[in-house]
Amino acid sequence: MPIYEYQCRKCGKQFEAFQGISEPDLKTCKFCKGPVYTTKAESEVCVACGKWQNSDGSVDAKVVGKCPKCNSDMILRNWDKRYYAKCTDAQNQKCKVSYNTNAAGKPLEACKFCEGPIYITKDSGKVCVACGKWQNSKRR
Repeated sequence: MPIYEYQCRKCGKQFEAFQGISEPDLKTCKFCKGPVYTTKAESEVCVACGKWQNSDGSVDAKVVGKCPKCNSDMILRNWDKRYYAKCTDAQNQKCKVSYNTNAAGKPLEACKFCEGPIYITKDSGKVCVACGKWQNSKRR
């Protein structure tokens, strides 16, 4: 059963809930009954190795800034000892922005054209998530 992470818009507290895929999202905070939104909806455990995929397993999601594309909150995540910021609107499939960060949530590199955060691809290509310009010759 998936674990969904929620954050309260009223008190700011975050909590997890075990929910079936077909169950509706929670609407109220378990602490203050204020309105909530999901901060992450894709936490999964590998059946073979038991490791969390795309999650550091923590309850807290640190907001590290605003998304350069949609202005939603960017939250800090870590996976396999690497940190990245991810747009909170990703669960709605509206925005898929993410970029590499340090442990404090600061982007590792800034765009040489617009100073926006850089996403480092699997083949070491570098592209700005704000303006979309490639920073090196490793283009696909």
